[in-house]
Amino acid sequence: FPFVVASAEAWADAQARAAAISRAVPLSRRLPATGLADVAATLALDLPRDGGRALVLAGRPHAAVALANRSPGSRAVTARDTATLLAAAAECAANLVVVAPRDFSAVALERVAVALATRPAGAPPAELAPPAACPCGGPAPASCACTCPPH
Repeated sequence: FPFVVASAEAWADAQARAAAISRAVPLSRRLPATGLADVAATLALDLPRDGGRALVLAGRPHAAVALANRSPGSRAVTARDTATLLAAAAECAANLVVVAPRDFSAVALERVAVALATRPAGAPPAELAPPAACPCGGPAPASCACTCPPH
């Protein structure tokens, strides 16, 4: 699975850290530094389609997680320490991890990235899985044309 490293609205050193993380994770790719909405939109398209994972260095990690989780197929988490971050990523089968680079040392960020890139994908918990079908037996309610009560 592809692994993406990005930075959005993070402090100046974030680009250097993103480059170091990209070097630590073989075959990873790095997105150019842009705004939070642009990074979230790009990852919302790429991650679910490719089955990839991403690490985003963000100045506002909670806003980034809220924005990312609005997109179907994105399961974003954040935390301020390595153990909690990895536990949250495993619990949610996260495909997007967002951190404030000021909360982690450069070495800790590289270790987190390697752990995320190499762990088995795992299935998301049932609560986070997209709806499989409409109660009427048709496709998910957003695209179903029937007139059953959920519509």
